[in-house]
Amino acid sequence: MEATGSAESNRIRQGMTNISQTASPAHNDGVSKRPKRPLAEIEPVAVDLVQRLRPACERVAVVGSIRRQSPMVGDIEFVAIPRFEPRPLPMQLSLWGHPREKLTKPTNMLWETLDRLGVKYTKEGPIYRQFTWQGVQVDVYTCELGNWGWILFHRTGPGDLRARIGSMLVERGYAAADGWIWDAREGKLSIDRVVTPEEEDVFRILGIPYVPPERRNDWKP
Repeated sequence: MEATGSAESNRIRQGMTNISQTASPAHNDGVSKRPKRPLAEIEPVAVDLVQRLRPACERVAVVGSIRRQSPMVGDIEFVAIPRFEPRPLPMQLSLWGHPREKLTKPTNMLWETLDRLGVKYTKEGPIYRQFTWQGVQVDVYTCELGNWGWILFHRTGPGDLRARIGSMLVERGYAAADGWIWDAREGKLSIDRVVTPEEEDVFRILGIPYVPPERRNDWKP
């Protein structure tokens, strides 16, 4: 676990209060009314895209309604841990005109691969991007090895389940913020970031049995 500072701790504790007051099982899973198409039509598109991106990722998985095997699907979502490779920076000269030591910067190979595929982003940020692929909206969520399990669970959904799990975490003294689960149980001097390398770790924290994705559409913990 990784401890955080007092200001960050206060912000997360306030977030716990907000979640406990506002989280509701009626939370909508989608923010837009995209026309849905049969799973059998969309899943092959998702699988093909993930296979193209797999060499650029440490881990990658299709999530959302496809992972839950919902009969009708509105978009493609996947979670990825990008690979990073060093790329040389342009040569610079010192004050005396001599070449400086060669410097490199880490390059996100996932974003580089998508650029090579020629995608046009409708939303673009450092950890999330959205674009259209073969006529289907695609949402890409990136994370780290330490929070893979939580992001995989969170992005698999559905939305009302995410809201319920958020409330359950707060009831047990935890919080979800900034893509991580935080341990804020009483008696602790600091709030610690909880590592969830696998999805099963989320269920372990909650103290409930693992539920496969295809059973989560109607699961009521």
